[in-house]
Amino acid sequence: MNTATRLFREFGYYDVSMDDIAEMAGVTVPTVYAHFADAAALLIERAGPREPDGSTKSSPARWRTR
Repeated sequence: MNTATRLFREFGYYDVSMDDIAEMAGVTVPTVYAHFADAAALLIERAGPREPDGSTKSSPARWRTR
């Protein structure tokens, strides 16, 4: 998932394919699809669950700058 996050940040979500993610991660495309249905599912998983205030478990709202 770190590879996908890095690619999404560098190139944008719409310009990154599952093939790109697999290649950069050093795995096969079927391996990526075995864990994630598509790039959107991977992005949602990476973002993590949201709290009622919009923060994630790993980045509480109090840590964000406004």
